[in-house]
Amino acid sequence: MEFFDLLLLAVVQGVTEFLPVSSSGHLVILGSLLDDDSMTGHQMAGVTIALHVGTLLSIVVFYFRELIRLVGRDRRQLGLLLLASLPAAAVGIPLKLLHWDERLHDARVASASLIVTGLVLLVGGRASRRQSTATEMSAATAAWIGLAQALAIVPGLSRSGLTITAAIIGGVASREAARFSFLLAIPAIAGAGLLQLMELSSGKAGGSAFDAWQLCVGAAVAAAVGWLSLSGLLLMLGRGRFAWFAVWCLPVGTLMLIRSL
Repeated sequence: MEFFDLLLLAVVQGVTEFLPVSSSGHLVILGSLLDDDSMTGHQMAGVTIALHVGTLLSIVVFYFRELIRLVGRDRRQLGLLLLASLPAAAVGIPLKLLHWDERLHDARVASASLIVTGLVLLVGGRASRRQSTATEMSAATAAWIGLAQALAIVPGLSRSGLTITAAIIGGVASREAARFSFLLAIPAIAGAGLLQLMELSSGKAGGSAFDAWQLCVGAAVAAAVGWLSLSGLLLMLGRGRFAWFAVWCLPVGTLMLIRSL
């Protein structure tokens, strides 16, 4: 895989991380289209983590004041975020330590899961949007959102799509659902990056296909594009167009599934 391919993946990551179309699924599918056999599953996973770190930075910058408020005053919502993070940790950590996550990095899995994401988005678009806020969220609703995030460990299942839909079904207004979802992404992405770093330091990840500076450039590109896509999604949610993304997920998932069979 060439450096240009890494930059292409970074742009795809930045566009799809916050839009409910599954960034991990698109990276797996695009990786299969690039058809580079020189990269192992570990190395591709390492590139994915580096790009996720870039989009993590865009969340932190976008919601910086919100994060300061959470740490300073809003301890209840901080507790809800921690509660919602537990299911993904309970599922993701064993998968990573046992290297079972590599089995999920398959174009067929990602394509089929993308179809499921499209169906979920249709449900989310039709769900009743009661005018509540994330501060009124119950512990049960937070746990429900956390279960949705745990499912999104599978490439092709959109983390933002599943968690925002779960929050809307739980009675949270769409923009507040998005805010909670993106704040919830911070510990999830940071935890995945930490596990990958532990593997790299122990020599179990098989090394990286790119130099450190190349991965940093890719992360920076993903961060810049991610900030723009985050702004765009919030605008579309405000206009009630959340389900529109199903128009992308369903046909792309179907076509790529047919191609990969």
